Amino acid sequence: MKKTFTLAIAASLVAASLSARAQTIAVDGVLSATEISSSG
Repeated sequence: MKKTFTLAIAASLVAASLSARAQTIAVDGVLSATEISSSG
C-alpha cells in the first residue's frame, strides 16, 4: 500500500514537472525576466 502511494506521488511529481517545463518553454522570456528581477 505504501509503495503504491509512493509511486502515485512520484508520478504526480513527474507530471507536474513536465507541465511546469512546458509552461516555462512557452513563456521563457517572461519567466527569465521575472526570475532575474526577483533574485536580484
